[in-house]
Amino acid sequence: MNRISRYKNNLVLLAISVVLSLRIFAQQPEIPNPDPLRFAKEINTFTEWN
Repeated sequence: MNRISRYKNNLVLLAISVVLSLRIFAQQPEIPNPDPLRFAKEINTFTEWN
């Protein structure tokens, strides 16, 4: 069980880093600062999937 939860935590961290890098590389000019609530909602939906 520990190995599975550790693997899931690695997936969550990987997804967070990918989303952050995408936000940094593709910053829309109309949205200079992405709201943190939307980012938290994305993380919540990702954790609900697993």
